[in-house]
Amino acid sequence: IHLITIKPILFGGLCSYYFKNIPIVASVSGLGFVFSDTGKFSKFRKKIITLLYKLALNNKNNIVIFQNKDDRNTLLKITNLKKKNTRLIFGSGVDLNKYSVKPKESKPPIVLFAGRLLISKGILDFIESSKYIRDIRFVIAGSFDQENPDCIKPSLINKMTSGGFIEYWGYKKNMVETISRSSIVVLPSYYGEGLPKILIEAAACGKPVITTDHPGCREAIINDVSGILIPIKSPIAIANAIKKIISNESLRKSMGKEGRILAEKNFSIKDVVSKHIDIYRDLIN
Repeated sequence: IHLITIKPILFGGLCSYYFKNIPIVASVSGLGFVFSDTGKFSKFRKKIITLLYKLALNNKNNIVIFQNKDDRNTLLKITNLKKKNTRLIFGSGVDLNKYSVKPKESKPPIVLFAGRLLISKGILDFIESSKYIRDIRFVIAGSFDQENPDCIKPSLINKMTSGGFIEYWGYKKNMVETISRSSIVVLPSYYGEGLPKILIEAAACGKPVITTDHPGCREAIINDVSGILIPIKSPIAIANAIKKIISNESLRKSMGKEGRILAEKNFSIKDVVSKHIDIYRDLIN
């Protein structure tokens, strides 16, 4: 049984006590909102989730897959999980044939934020950074996760679009086309990321990335080579990084080229599938 993301891991892990002979694989795709939240009830929620993780990951025959080392170290520390029962696979992979380098950049340049419109994904910092730069299009693509208390209010997006600071393109199915039109992809997240899909898609499309020095995000780039790492919650740092890349065409091209090389090395969907099949085979044997 392969359990993917937090709720299936917790529920399925608890159910596995009744099925001791069935091998379990659990994929931790980030620690989520609970571990990044700083609200009034955050400590209480974190204690409950930590207890559930301890129970769910207590089976010595389980294999737990992590997308970054920070998440692995966190759960090794707070549960009885053993390192020998863990595997590290960078992200869920990307089709390198579909997500390829296509020179379709728009003029004036587009700086793209794509993902769920959550505050902890850094969307407010992205919007704020648009006030420090002119002659660049700041574009947001993604859907409102209205059931999530961390979701940005649609009224704020409407206000900023009417003010001319940003463009909101809504949910986009054709992300290859959307990324290809951009010059830079920005994700200033401080959410409990695994390894953000948009960042490996951007790398595969040969786009420089600006993202935070934060678990999951920093694994998606090589700092000052395929993109720039910035501190969390720093709109000015976002603006300065954008100016640095936009003003230097050769830097922009070299970062894009290095991003593609990184994607080919670490993020291929074929390699990700192959590693999962190896895990299944080991458990069956």
